[in-house]
Amino acid sequence: MADTDHAAIPKCRDILETIQVRKAPLKDFYIKVDKFVNLRDNRIPTCIPIVMTRVSPFIIISRRDMNKRIFKQCLILKNSWGKVMIEGEPLTIFDEDVLLILLALMKKKGDTCFQTTLYEICKMKGTVVRKDTANAIWKSLMKIGKTSVDIEGNEIIEGKKHKIRGFFHLINGAVLREVTGKINIEMSIYFYEMLAKKLMTYIDLKERLKLKGDVTKALHRFLEGQSDFQKYGLYQLGLLKLCNVLNMEDKLLKEQRRQIRDAVMELIKKEYLKKLSGINKNDTVLFWRILRRKAL
Repeated sequence: MADTDHAAIPKCRDILETIQVRKAPLKDFYIKVDKFVNLRDNRIPTCIPIVMTRVSPFIIISRRDMNKRIFKQCLILKNSWGKVMIEGEPLTIFDEDVLLILLALMKKKGDTCFQTTLYEICKMKGTVVRKDTANAIWKSLMKIGKTSVDIEGNEIIEGKKHKIRGFFHLINGAVLREVTGKINIEMSIYFYEMLAKKLMTYIDLKERLKLKGDVTKALHRFLEGQSDFQKYGLYQLGLLKLCNVLNMEDKLLKEQRRQIRDAVMELIKKEYLKKLSGINKNDTVLFWRILRRKAL
């Protein structure tokens, strides 16, 4: 892409060169991902910072409730893994889908500053390309770009836990040229930093986008970031703690239990979890992973 194509996008070239996290981390990380994917039926790889699988800026809320509810300008979400503060319009699971597509495109293009189209994003998301769906994608891009995220969490370095803090916009900028239909996008410097420190976790975009429920998608993302679950195929967590981690709406425990049960059942049907998975009588949610599972 010509340099002039990026003229309208804010840049951080000098900063990126200073901290030496330009293309090397992208290349090294995705070489490993490609080797892994080749063993798994040519899936579509994307990645997300590990801390964002546990302390997520994306909330689970129905479209009807989203239109009715009035949110504060500053939304603070906390759990035992950390805290995230969101300034701007709340981000939903739909917006997380769009972000993961952008991260997959970042891999495909080989740079965090790349060009795409609304058609390409719609096609990757598996939606029919129409004016309304394209507009929904563009509105989501604006939300993601305008919303400020301040996140606190932990990272493991040489077996020791260290706190990590950051504030950023997930997208630095996006410019749509209606004449060509092309969009120039620059992703956040935050992703460079996480790639450089090898603090990203792999997510199969194809697998993710075939899931129907928002709770199911959030649960899938959370489990993909749990090292014990990935290594041993077994994980458990209390129901209330899980609902808090997934940023579910405050509802009666009975309703939350039903939503988690439905999400677990969907992951069982998709052959991601074993049939042993579920909620026991003590409201502990047990997850048993199918280690060698088929492509969805």
